[in-house]
Amino acid sequence: MLGGTILQSPTAADPRIYARRVLGTYACFVVVLGCAALVGQAILALTGRRTWSWLAPAVGLAAILALSWATVRLPGEGLDALIAITVATAAAAFCLPGRLELPGRRDELARAFRLGAPLVLVAALAASLPFIVEMRFGILGTGLNPDMSQHLLAVEQLAVGGTERLISGGYPLGPHALVTALAELGPSTVHAFDGLMIAVAVATCLAALAALERLAPGRRLAGALVVGFAYLLASNYVQGAFKEALEALFLLAFAIGLGELAGAPAGTALRRALRGLPLAVLAIGAAYAYSFPGLLWLGG
Repeated sequence: MLGGTILQSPTAADPRIYARRVLGTYACFVVVLGCAALVGQAILALTGRRTWSWLAPAVGLAAILALSWATVRLPGEGLDALIAITVATAAAAFCLPGRLELPGRRDELARAFRLGAPLVLVAALAASLPFIVEMRFGILGTGLNPDMSQHLLAVEQLAVGGTERLISGGYPLGPHALVTALAELGPSTVHAFDGLMIAVAVATCLAALAALERLAPGRRLAGALVVGFAYLLASNYVQGAFKEALEALFLLAFAIGLGELAGAPAGTALRRALRGLPLAVLAIGAAYAYSFPGLLWLGG
């Protein structure tokens, strides 16, 4: 039965099944956001940045999409993709302490945490409203957009090394590959998609913080929520339109990154090229999420 924005299920009344769905959804959210933040900050550190960047989750998510698609087609399918993401995250966590100026930046990092942690919690709560209203954790947008059935089929085929229309047609399957990897942790592909959607919404709010530095902390947090849950983004979210949500995140981060690049001090040719690395990663992520039209968004 379809109802509202969430797929209903006769087993949803079982508290144990409901708890597994909730835990699976938020576990995927935490894994995606955490891995993306570490990988993204490591990429930014390669450009010479020694402080935390609010663009890190967006940059890292773009990199993880490409990495997932590159490895999900190996013999181990989703397990290989999960291992690759784990290795990349562990490498980032190992390398970052040596590239961040921690002794002189502890106060700055503490302030960033005090601002970012409440935003993550409030944004995650806002992204959970469709589930809370329906009291179900399932497919977003079932009453508005039936496309998720095709995406779930593509994920199932990726998980077994098979093929179907989207795979054979060259459809951008970076998000699908990431969901295939997340499903190896135990959650269903439905709840892995839900966790990814929540992570994208939260990462969009975090990226907005980078453009609101002149505001007071309270207004900065409120402004970031307005950006992350603007009407168009919210309407895409409740329809389960994950590709559009990802593209909007990459577009926002790309625009802010361009502004930071333009204001960076002059340096050697190599240093200038390295500063453009995060933008290149965002462009790659846009291509894997939205195909080549996604690059036109960034170009615009």
